[in-house]
Amino acid sequence: MILILDTGSVLLSHSEFVSPVLDIVVDVAGPDCIIKHYSNVIEEDLSCADKVIICGCPVADDKFCDDLGMFSWVRGFDKPILGICAGMQIIAGVYGANFVDISEIGMTKIKILKKDKLFFGANSSLFEMYCVHGKSVDVPKGFDALAESDKCVECIKKKGSNVYGVMFHPEVRGRWIIENFLGL
Repeated sequence: MILILDTGSVLLSHSEFVSPVLDIVVDVAGPDCIIKHYSNVIEEDLSCADKVIICGCPVADDKFCDDLGMFSWVRGFDKPILGICAGMQIIAGVYGANFVDISEIGMTKIKILKKDKLFFGANSSLFEMYCVHGKSVDVPKGFDALAESDKCVECIKKKGSNVYGVMFHPEVRGRWIIENFLGL
């Protein structure tokens, strides 16, 4: 079962940032998934999940920053996690990273710094993805930076695990990233 987490506190968040992820997951992995708002996740949800995707939310909707304690489970979760935008900020924040004010909106050139199975199928070490964020994070201790743009780190991975964060939005024009994650 794939657990998809909504990080937004406004209705727009679900239709813009969660539904497109759900469509990809159902298309690739089938209907065995559940969507929950992060504030409603219980231990049973996590124990039943084979993978977790923490979705993004609108730029100004950063209530999740005040609720990082609700994501403490990330540290002990031993299954694959993909954090998208706000999800990457959450993962990095749980591991002590600093938030950095950096705005990126629109198609952005992403440079792969380190080869990884998440990027399988990329035609080169440079590709474009859609970004929409007002802050990023530095790379937390115990993580590798896998990709960057001219402005910020765009992908991180916890060393020795399948815990990933991406600042860009693969649900917009990079479904292959989510497909690769689902194949882990």
